[in-house]
Order: sequence, then structure tokens, then C-alpha cells
Amino acid sequence: MYANPRFGIRSLDPLLKLEKDIVKEGLDFGEKFVQLLIIIFQAYGKLNNRVKEMEYYNKAHKYRGQTN
Repeated sequence: MYANPRFGIRSLDPLLKLEKDIVKEGLDFGEKFVQLLIIIFQAYGKLNNRVKEMEYYNKAHKYRGQTN
């Protein structure tokens, strides 16, 4: 995904929608959800959006603590 030369902010739309839907359904637990947050975190890093990158880093860290 990150290697695609057309990768841009709009590329995150499906991931962000999936995150929103998971939270809305109350399914925001477990390692798979943490993996989604990490993918979003890495994508924001690739886009050099440090504010969002740190937001998702913190979310992943918070949820990872809940899965242990």
C-alpha cells in the first residue's frame, strides 16, 4: 500500500471508515483492531502527518494495553 506512488491522504479513507464502523459496533478490542490502528499510524507517518501519526500511535498503545 505504501509503495504505491498514488498513495495519499485519500488512501486512508477506507481504513478510517473501517475503524469508525468497528468502534460504532462495539468491536474495538483485540489484537486485530490494534493492528488496524498500527497500519493507520504507519500510513500517517508515510504522509508526514506527525499529529495524526502520534494520535494513532497513542490509540494503538492504549488498546494494546487492554488486550494483554
